[in-house]
Amino acid sequence: LNRFSTDMEIIDVLVPGAFLQFMASFHQLLVVLVLMEIAIWPFIFPLLVIFAIYMVIVILYRASSTELKRLESVNRSPLFSHTGESLDGVATIRAFQQ
Repeated sequence: LNRFSTDMEIIDVLVPGAFLQFMASFHQLLVVLVLMEIAIWPFIFPLLVIFAIYMVIVILYRASSTELKRLESVNRSPLFSHTGESLDGVATIRAFQQ
């Protein structure tokens, strides 16, 4: 249940803002690249090299980010399950005063 609620929070709160920021940044990037290629056409080759390096970094980041999110979910799970079980058994706990 806790993983589902965290996923829904991410979808509802973080994704729309991140998407708008991505679209604005992507548009700015395209405008800058087009203007650079018009003004300085020999920059095409270094730009391709920079783009290739960037893609390698993105691939490495994506793999590590996914693993960190998985570890975070696994570490949160025992806390949420203990809290849920305690709330489910609150009547029994009160009955035996423990």
